[in-house]
Amino acid sequence: LAGVHVGSVLTVSHRWMHPVVADIDGVQLKAILEHLRKHPEIKLVWVDYSCMPQGHKSRLLQADFVRMIKQVNLLYLGTSVLILLDISYPSRFWTQFECWLSMQQTTTGQLRRATGNERREAIVTIYQGTETLARMLEE
Repeated sequence: LAGVHVGSVLTVSHRWMHPVVADIDGVQLKAILEHLRKHPEIKLVWVDYSCMPQGHKSRLLQADFVRMIKQVNLLYLGTSVLILLDISYPSRFWTQFECWLSMQQTTTGQLRRATGNERREAIVTIYQGTETLARMLEE
């Protein structure tokens, strides 16, 4: 969590649009691609739907999933984070937790609010997400 991955790794925080398909119409993918065009320094992208086993899992995949879910919070603390903010984002526990983590700075034994150049999150509004809602998240 020393910040070595902040410039080159992007973690995406988003609301699943459907229980089985996270991005039903490609709007989220379009927002991610636009962000990547603006940030060519990013070499790796982590999206839960694509990077963690979904649906019915073998024992091996279930074990991988359990291991990942216990450590996924570290991604939101140690990488750049793209928040895809829609109208329902603030009402979900996981997205709120991801957002909060992305706005923290790790220090020895504690977390504190990231300020200035420490900020790692970028907020993009989609689906009725508004700039007012974005400002509320940032406060």
